[in-house]
Amino acid sequence: MIPCIEYSCVSVVVIGCADPPISSDGSAWKRRMHDTMTIGCTGSDVTWKLTCVGNQWHGTYSNCTDGMSNVCSVYSVHHYLELKLA
Repeated sequence: MIPCIEYSCVSVVVIGCADPPISSDGSAWKRRMHDTMTIGCTGSDVTWKLTCVGNQWHGTYSNCTDGMSNVCSVYSVHHYLELKLA
């Protein structure tokens, strides 16, 4: 005779990162490849790279709808700092 189990517990652990929110007005795009996400502004060369570690995205990105001059300024400073550190 098989005993009946009156109570059972199920534990689910999700590993990975949900896609980060981006503007839905078409000003931005995102491309995901495994644990790497590239986010960019439509019609420009501005992009950001994020990496999923555990269940959190590491990296930063900006809002493309704030105006391309602001985004390009942030990108230029960030790109300049990367070159200085390399």
